[in-house]
Amino acid sequence: MGFVEGELTTVIVTHNSAAVLPDCLDSLKRSSSGSVIVVDNASTDRSVAIARAAGAEVHELDRNTGFAKAANQGARAARSSFLCFLNPDCRVDDPLLEAAANVLRQRGRCIALPRFLHDDGSVVPGCQPGYTRKKLLADVIENNFGWPRVIRLLKRMPGYDARGWQWPLCACAFIQKELFLEVGGFDERYFLYMEDVELGSSICQAGGVITGLDATVHHHAQTGSAVSLEHRVKLLNTARLQYARRHYGAGFEWLLRRLVPEHRRMAEGEAH
Repeated sequence: MGFVEGELTTVIVTHNSAAVLPDCLDSLKRSSSGSVIVVDNASTDRSVAIARAAGAEVHELDRNTGFAKAANQGARAARSSFLCFLNPDCRVDDPLLEAAANVLRQRGRCIALPRFLHDDGSVVPGCQPGYTRKKLLADVIENNFGWPRVIRLLKRMPGYDARGWQWPLCACAFIQKELFLEVGGFDERYFLYMEDVELGSSICQAGGVITGLDATVHHHAQTGSAVSLEHRVKLLNTARLQYARRHYGAGFEWLLRRLVPEHRRMAEGEAH
């Protein structure tokens, strides 16, 4: 049995998402998924018009506030017991919604994640291992340089993944509204990226569980917003440096910062 009427609200955050939003909204309509709230971060394309035409409740923001702040606004506006945070580059189906409903009813205080099927055929689990210094280092290196041999070496090292907690890949995530609000929602100090890592830590600390679903969602990865690759890399760098400072201190952040090209150039300029 899936979600009953009024039980689920899907929250979608958009920013120039017109290229992928129609497929996402069509999949929700075919699946009878319940209410849809679209929070638009000051799009300049047809995202708002597309959402309205599909019957979604639309919240237009006058500036791009970032994902966390917009998603929290959508969650607070929801009038249902359960929430689904869904990226506009994802497509859902009935088996996914049925699996999510069953797990949320059985497990209660959890956030439930499907597997993500990407266009290249790769599948990524929605439940991800917790972050460590090694994991942050690998992410920053891979994001800015590639260096696959170095990444493979780091991933084989003991303690690469944190023990005792996981984080949810929130491109598609199902959760009780009460639990989401109890832990403070997404951390709005993050503009984009790493807010779901913080959410996972908060849920685990509150006695909740990060759990996987025996279901798959189609994900056109990194196409949900019309953002250039260069800008996306900068957003990733900013979020990871912010996370490093908050959890491991200014010294570790400084070391990672030296690996980020734009920050390294700035430091070298100041030295001269």
